[in-house]
Amino acid sequence: MAQEKSYTPVASYDQLKEAETAINNATTVDDIREATRQHGSKVGYKAFCYLLTGKMTPEGMKPEEAAASAAALEAKGQDEAAQEIYMTAWNQACSTHTVNDGANLREEKEDNQQQTAVNGTQVRMHQGEIEIDIALVRQLLTEQFPHLVEKTITLVQSTGTVNAIYRLGDDLYVRLPRLAKWADSVNREWQWLPRIAPHVSLTIPQPVARGKPTIFYPYPWAIYRWIEGASYQDDLISNERQAAHDLANFILELRRVNMQGAPHGGRAPLPELDTVTRSAIKASHEVIDTVAALEVWTRALQVPAWNGKPVWIHGDLLKSNLLVHAGQLCAVIDFGGVGIGDPAADIVAAWAVFNQEGRDVFRQALGVDDDTWYRARGYALHQSVLIIPYYPETNPHFVTMAKRIVNELIATR
Repeated sequence: MAQEKSYTPVASYDQLKEAETAINNATTVDDIREATRQHGSKVGYKAFCYLLTGKMTPEGMKPEEAAASAAALEAKGQDEAAQEIYMTAWNQACSTHTVNDGANLREEKEDNQQQTAVNGTQVRMHQGEIEIDIALVRQLLTEQFPHLVEKTITLVQSTGTVNAIYRLGDDLYVRLPRLAKWADSVNREWQWLPRIAPHVSLTIPQPVARGKPTIFYPYPWAIYRWIEGASYQDDLISNERQAAHDLANFILELRRVNMQGAPHGGRAPLPELDTVTRSAIKASHEVIDTVAALEVWTRALQVPAWNGKPVWIHGDLLKSNLLVHAGQLCAVIDFGGVGIGDPAADIVAAWAVFNQEGRDVFRQALGVDDDTWYRARGYALHQSVLIIPYYPETNPHFVTMAKRIVNELIATR
């Protein structure tokens, strides 16, 4: 008979029981985080494995098996593998905790606004989203980049939905993914931004430091060089035709970057998005012309499936991801979805950014054929109608932007 393995616990029984008691008494996700702060990261990890993930431990393991496996990996010096078990437990615990995990976003709007004003807390927009505030950012800096901890931390309010953003002093900013499914965007930017930067004339984000997941924040995060500028608005641009030409030139420059090893980018083919798009159009009936929107969508579906050569795409060229300085387009930001795919993905900017005059210049500068043009209209509509019913309370400015795009699409059909 094989001898049963035993593992030396990282924490004493009494320590573990204290942590368990604290977490048992928690009524919100914030209480859970505070309990793990008080009792130490490894005790907190073990408590999550034992207590909060009883039905959802990694790979179907029982809680005690998960904790024991992690302890065994630690004993062998395989800390990263152990951390993977712990982080899985943490993610599942936070995303399934039902008391205050962001599921009732509409009811939390007033509290979100108060917390934003007082603590620099990012408004939570998604179910299972971890609360991110100035205190958390400072704690991450203290642990991983102590030489930056004395810098002033300021909440950057934007229409962004994927990352929480904080300015760090005058020269840096911090980006933290809101959900696990977006955590890879940090690594993607870290790998590809330095390779793209030498080939484009507009400024793009410059990564400075990459943060690691912790017990308090379970995703990778990053620090970037601050870029002066304001989000694109029509009244900030001196000449829309020039802005359209500059953005088209950026897209052409991006397409010339070496694609070896590049990740896939862009959305699924339009027919695969049909059901969810029609449902979103219906859900937006109070604020858009649904009949006209369906005509735009139906026309896009009539275009033959794209089977061309993939090109580099940014994938999210909205006004909020373009910066303007001194009346000129100066920067493109948020490359979390950068990759290679259907060129139609970046033609969405024709309606998302420009009015008719700029749109004509943009199309001509890129030489967009009819099929690509209509696929892009489909993607622009798909993205916009998904935004409208999802963010009316948590991100109303984003909804306003989306409604404008839908109206531009309808007006130019």
